[in-house]
Amino acid sequence: MRRNSKRIDGLNGMELFEEAAHLLRQAPLGLWLRYYLGAAPFVLGLLFFWADMSRNTWAEEHLVGASLGLAALFVWMKCWQAVFVAGLRAHLAGEPQPEWDRPRVLRMIAVQSSLQPLGFLLLPVTLVTVIFFPPTFSFFQSLTVTGSGDIAGIRAAASRATRLGSLWPGLNFMLVALGALAAFMLFINVAALLGLFPHLVRIFLGIESTFTRAGSSAILNTTFLAAVAGVAWLLLDPVLKSVWLLRCFYAESVQSGEDLRVSLNRAVARTRAVAGALALMIGLMGPMRLTAGEARPPSPKPAPAALPSQELDRSIEEVLRRAEYSWRLPRERMAEARPETWWTRFLKNVADQLESLRVWVVEKINQSAKWLRGIMDKLFPNRSTNTGAGTAWVTGVNTLAFLLLAIALSALAILILRLWKQRQKRIIVAAEAIAATPDLNDENTAADQLPEDGWLKLAQDMMQQGNLRLALRALYLASLAHLAHREVVRIARFKTNHEYEREVRRRARALPELQDAFGRNVGRIDRAWYGLHEVTGEQLGEFREDVERIRSIGAPAEVKR
Repeated sequence: MRRNSKRIDGLNGMELFEEAAHLLRQAPLGLWLRYYLGAAPFVLGLLFFWADMSRNTWAEEHLVGASLGLAALFVWMKCWQAVFVAGLRAHLAGEPQPEWDRPRVLRMIAVQSSLQPLGFLLLPVTLVTVIFFPPTFSFFQSLTVTGSGDIAGIRAAASRATRLGSLWPGLNFMLVALGALAAFMLFINVAALLGLFPHLVRIFLGIESTFTRAGSSAILNTTFLAAVAGVAWLLLDPVLKSVWLLRCFYAESVQSGEDLRVSLNRAVARTRAVAGALALMIGLMGPMRLTAGEARPPSPKPAPAALPSQELDRSIEEVLRRAEYSWRLPRERMAEARPETWWTRFLKNVADQLESLRVWVVEKINQSAKWLRGIMDKLFPNRSTNTGAGTAWVTGVNTLAFLLLAIALSALAILILRLWKQRQKRIIVAAEAIAATPDLNDENTAADQLPEDGWLKLAQDMMQQGNLRLALRALYLASLAHLAHREVVRIARFKTNHEYEREVRRRARALPELQDAFGRNVGRIDRAWYGLHEVTGEQLGEFREDVERIRSIGAPAEVKR
């Protein structure tokens, strides 16, 4: 995981979903068993409760017992979801799986049973208002992450979930929108699969069932729709839990730097593996270097002289005064030492002007309220004014006016923030164009680390050095950079070569020659990079011809998405 500006300014919702899917693909099988051990009984119990309450004549007699049982299954599901998310976070951070002792389990049950049922009341109410639904939904998803019993107290877990769920509000709207779209598509696909499966069985196996005999009434009922919704939720909810786990992880990393620690641990692990391999090679090659005579012991090198303490203190002070360490100094001390400049005076003037504007707006609102009250007095002269209703009405008008003003200012702030982010994005792209030469031997090297021309120049340098294998990989990365620039593929570190090939065939359906050229190059790079095939000059020439063919076939406007 790279710590960049996206982790501070906000995350991209689509990239977060892709990263969550990649994390779930790497998750151990035991975590999946824990999740469905809690979710499957609740869904089955809910479907039975739905069918029983809607079809059974004597449903009222056991309504209370069935409701209590369903509530117990809900708490059971939420607890296992918290266990699933805690294990997934340990896997993400490269840590051992958490230990579930008795105090932690009791804390988790207390948090999940006391706070999660409030979602049945708050989520439908906020869904009507639309604007309050994403932060409320984010709170309950974050509560699954924070309510795993690692911290003591229900209030502490709720406060932590509120803080993490309220960060990056724009991301909440994007994630909820993407989740709603995915839920709709899953619902349609599951409904089509469950509705057509009995008919396919009848067509291919000749087995008649109640479904096929019932006709359209088999699917046009609430029980079938509830079953489809339950299956779709079982498929989508693990992805949502993984998405909000990553969101909370990056939100906490803004202050704790946890993502940097995870990246450093992974880098240290890779370095240790490489060092171990090098040590083994040196140990095996050491005896081959020995001559017949006795090897001379190396002459001892003189130890470096110790620096004087005054010079060492002076060097430390010079390093601490650099700009990259200034954020560690106390803010009060820096404010006292900094003299008042023209910029601070300008900001004070702006603050005074904004205060004057606020006073003027409040005065105008009060005048408008008085004017409306006068009109109401003329229209309804007999209404009572001694009960305080008029004052309450004016207060309501003032509150509504303040609310409208707050919405307008929020829209203006969002517009300014988007314009500033677009400017920052252009600056970042310009800086990435002057990146250092990446290591072609590194498996983590991606095509977006250099532009297309940079990869072609690097391939030319490798050919001049006689390293045809690295030249072949540089040409392949150049073709990926070209296709990414044309928006045919999206570069991601977790994608394989065949996933890129499927993406090209899906997005460039109107360009079969481009698909064939890229498919041939994928086969060549797999044989040369991951296999034992030696790269010859003739093979490199054929690969280069297909790269040029990819660059020349079609235009960005012809690509079908």
